[in-house]
Amino acid sequence: MPLYYTGKGDNGDTSTIAGTRIPKCDLLVEANGAIDELQACIGVARSFQTSEEIDKFLKKVQEDLFIIGTNINSAGKKIPSLPDAKEEMTKNLEKAINGISERLEPLDRFVLPSGSQSVAFLHLARAVCRRAERIVVGFSKENKINENVIPYMNRLSSLLFVLARYAAKIEGVKEEKWKGTGRR
Repeated sequence: MPLYYTGKGDNGDTSTIAGTRIPKCDLLVEANGAIDELQACIGVARSFQTSEEIDKFLKKVQEDLFIIGTNINSAGKKIPSLPDAKEEMTKNLEKAINGISERLEPLDRFVLPSGSQSVAFLHLARAVCRRAERIVVGFSKENKINENVIPYMNRLSSLLFVLARYAAKIEGVKEEKWKGTGRR
């Protein structure tokens, strides 16, 4: 029977992919934790998803996020057995954003993050993605990371927003627009 614990972290440190021990409060652990939280949030969004097309996008994102996480965890050290984040990953997000955006009405106001459960969880995933991006950017100021990680995270939040809008359209959920004075 496999063990799901080792006890090695009971004193407050953990191992990196490179095999070094670091405190669990290290920014590397914070960045990886943010990616892990985003993964889980996307998993929840998938569980409420009614569109196979959107679910396919989200599954691919979860797979990409494992690559992003390992790239952060290696902190600039090339580990031959692990894949690197590639510019193509970001380009694929851009292609998806552009393709889906063509099917949506243009926005003239900010959208309130609400709607059905699938729409609301996509909006939540977008917000979690933005926080993860901020943490990763902070980590990158002190550590070398793959140059494709931050652009990917930035585009991912845009994709999640567009997917939330698209899910609302598919499900017939009316988007609530912010009634503030500013225009988008």
